[in-house]
Amino acid sequence: MDEAFLIEVGYECPRRLPDGTWAALMPLSFTTALVIGLDRTGHKRRYCYERREEAEAALAGLVDGVSDPAPGWVAKRPQD
Repeated sequence: MDEAFLIEVGYECPRRLPDGTWAALMPLSFTTALVIGLDRTGHKRRYCYERREEAEAALAGLVDGVSDPAPGWVAKRPQD
């Protein structure tokens, strides 16, 4: 799996984190989601932001595929 594949299936701004985890943005009807832990079948976690700019900043600030992104998200799936 690579950046081109993720873009082809609809993710935006895919980024490979230092630990090898893929993360990207996913436009939804009313929010922009930051998705973490991407593979060929989907993602492990999703954080929804009301404003795309907040999701972009959170994606840029990710340091690994385990930690929660910066605050500002309005929904998390799955919930803890």
